[in-house]
Amino acid sequence: MDNIQEPYICKSEGFNTRGFPEYNEDINGMVRVNHGDIVSSDSKGYLWKDGICLCHKESIVGKYHFQKFSKK
Repeated sequence: MDNIQEPYICKSEGFNTRGFPEYNEDINGMVRVNHGDIVSSDSKGYLWKDGICLCHKESIVGKYHFQKFSKK
């Protein structure tokens, strides 16, 4: 998860997903993302929660479930 970029927030009801851990792309890890959860993005645009890669922010899943988080 190199060069952490801007945070993203889950705008949907939430979902369970499988993704790969940061240092081992050969196995899958299960993670739950809830409405309002804040996840981080890396320099390549991938979204991460608890060390598991969820998706790319420009993918269908990324665009549907997440939006940029900004403190007002």
